[in-house]
Amino acid sequence: MPEMLSLDDALALPPDQYDGRWPEIDRLVQVYPVERQLAVWQAFADRVDSAGSKGHPYFRLGTLKLIAETSEVNAIRLLELAHEEDKKFGPGVGKLPHRMGAYILLSLAKEYFHYLNERRDWQQTLRSGSARIVLIETLFRVYNQSNVPALELPSFTYRLFFSLIKDRDLCAFAMENYYCADSLIQTFFLQGQAINKARDEYPLARSVVGLLGGVLEALLVERLPSLTGPTLGRLLSEAHNNGIVPAGSRLSALASIMLHLRNYIHADLGSRRTEYLIDINTAKGCKIALDAALNELLQMQERAEPARACN
Repeated sequence: MPEMLSLDDALALPPDQYDGRWPEIDRLVQVYPVERQLAVWQAFADRVDSAGSKGHPYFRLGTLKLIAETSEVNAIRLLELAHEEDKKFGPGVGKLPHRMGAYILLSLAKEYFHYLNERRDWQQTLRSGSARIVLIETLFRVYNQSNVPALELPSFTYRLFFSLIKDRDLCAFAMENYYCADSLIQTFFLQGQAINKARDEYPLARSVVGLLGGVLEALLVERLPSLTGPTLGRLLSEAHNNGIVPAGSRLSALASIMLHLRNYIHADLGSRRTEYLIDINTAKGCKIALDAALNELLQMQERAEPARACN
């Protein structure tokens, strides 16, 4: 197999050799500016004929367009084309299309952007400018972390929760939800567990997202004690209005994504979602993204404490 030292070497390969060498090609392409990467991946897609899969270049084009363009329309179209290629060629190489990158990213992004474009509240700010950049980075964080093996997932200690939530009952609620979600994810992936993976995966994933949303609720209830019986949506609106969830932060982006995903625990919405379902890998990525948001909240709290001390 010839060594590839440059993009010219890669483009000179016969297209039937691409499939085994996409990781090498990725490394060569990613060092270039986004516009150059888009042109290169389009060139690879054009070179593959109907006998080969265009799935990988379509997927790369889709992810890059999420970054480069102010609208997600072209990105979603390319990701759907990638998924169609995965359905056609994936089984032949022992891959399940719904476990491949295009499907997982679509399960996160397609319905979410439809939801976001209909919002007339604080979430509008996520659609443009620097806040959109943070949102796309957060979506990619959730996607990337969805591939982390379940037993390698990091987990926060009790001390972090004690630092973030002073009310003992709320803290207990948050920890119960967090560690239960962690255990459910690990249980699904362990061999020999009494769980029907084919039947239970999607409701289990919805349960994990619901539990993680409960952690966010506990964090916000502590900071908004005057609200009585609030929903997660109302809590987030008030938190945004009061600067608890700053516009454009990772916490803001994650909260919006999780608010959207948590809606699917309700029968009227969950039963109507028939494509790009929220699976256990999506739920796993949400757990890692929540970890990042908890870290950000802790850092905000630590920065605020010296300021209060000076006053």
